[in-house]
Amino acid sequence: MVKVGEAIRCKQPEVYRQLMLTYTSEDKKQDIETSFRETEKLMRHDAYDRRRGGIRQIRRG
Repeated sequence: MVKVGEAIRCKQPEVYRQLMLTYTSEDKKQDIETSFRETEKLMRHDAYDRRRGGIRQIRRG
C-alpha cells in the first residue's frame, strides 16, 4: 500500500516540495493560554471535562 505522501512525491514533486515547505515553516502547535475565568466558563457546560491537563469535549451537545 502506498502512502499519500509517497504518491505525491513520485507524481508531483513540485507540489510535494511546496507542501513540505509550508508544513515545516509553520510553527508547531502554539500553547494557548487560558485564564481561570475562561476555563470555568467552558467547564459550566456538561459536554466538556478537564482531562490530562486540558479541556476536552466528552460528548456532543
